[in-house]
Amino acid sequence: MKKTVFLLALCSVIASMTTSVMAAGEAAARATASEATIKPVIDGKIDTVWNDVEKMYGGIYGDTVDGAENLMIVSSYGSLMWDDEGLYLLGVMYDQTIPESDEGGRNSIDFWVSETYTLDTAYSAPGDWHICKASTGEEVYYTGNEAVYDKSVGQKAVAVYDEYFVVELFIPWQTEGFDPEVGTEIGYTISFNDDTDVDGEREICSLWAVNSADSIAFYAETLALPRIKFVEGPVVETEPEVIPDAPAEDVGAVDAPVDAPVDAPATADAGIAAAAAVMAAAAGIVLSKKH
Repeated sequence: MKKTVFLLALCSVIASMTTSVMAAGEAAARATASEATIKPVIDGKIDTVWNDVEKMYGGIYGDTVDGAENLMIVSSYGSLMWDDEGLYLLGVMYDQTIPESDEGGRNSIDFWVSETYTLDTAYSAPGDWHICKASTGEEVYYTGNEAVYDKSVGQKAVAVYDEYFVVELFIPWQTEGFDPEVGTEIGYTISFNDDTDVDGEREICSLWAVNSADSIAFYAETLALPRIKFVEGPVVETEPEVIPDAPAEDVGAVDAPVDAPVDAPATADAGIAAAAAVMAAAAGIVLSKKH
């Protein structure tokens, strides 16, 4: 019961975000994905670049669990960003019962994607894929283009923290010639699996959203995936070029004398040395130029 109360703490705040469903094929996008103008580091740490990206929270589907009603909101969430190279995926799952190993992926996060929004009854196109990462790092293949597991090698990270874990991925575009831009829409959802008593069986499946109230077979048909619309990312400010100050005209440029010591401490303040040179010139001391 303690776990349920913890997971549902944000219920009143975000309930309106995930309880509605739409008919399959409806044009309006359910959420947005920002362009990754700053790429997140794939290390299981939530970089600040994720702060302004839309969060997609899960809702419990199926039978009542520990007193929680169907479709109650949990605090686990997912986010995604895009660029011309692929998708950046983030999943954050609150879980107090993480096992030592999990070959079946009973404590895990699933990402479901249809790059060209095929509205298919199966994950049959190269751009239709799913990837599952367990809290312990294991992976489980269910459906769609299995190549994403190999093509994302080195771009997957899982990190366990106090009562939650983070999955972070980068998946290159799988559709040949795919050229995303602002306004592009893909099919996408995220689901969370929880083995609450560590008996090797999943007790809770938490899902962000589906397109049809009559069918939640998102694991079998891409037509059940909601639309995600690509939007612009934050403007990246470039650092201005640093131009050294020109020497004062009434002082003139000065150089160190030929026989100046070269073993000055590395920690010496360069500003102090410059000030000393200016003072010497102002006093009429002429320093010979280095040849």
